[in-house]
Amino acid sequence: MVIEDSLGINTQLETQMQHIVDTYQCEWKTAVESEEKRATFMPFINSEQQSKDLGYQRVRGQRIPVTIVDPQLED
Repeated sequence: MVIEDSLGINTQLETQMQHIVDTYQCEWKTAVESEEKRATFMPFINSEQQSKDLGYQRVRGQRIPVTIVDPQLED
């Protein structure tokens, strides 16, 4: 907030801020709404197919990536 515009930049700052407000886009919303972008996340959406890239293990009945398994948590 500029109280006294002694530098004469208030108009410029307001214009820049309005541009940001007018052109804002939520990247996640765009990814969810775009089939093309959403396809890049398919291995991570709730899918019954096994991912070839990630190993999974069941811990207390839940499927989690092997890389975060704590041996003390195993069934």
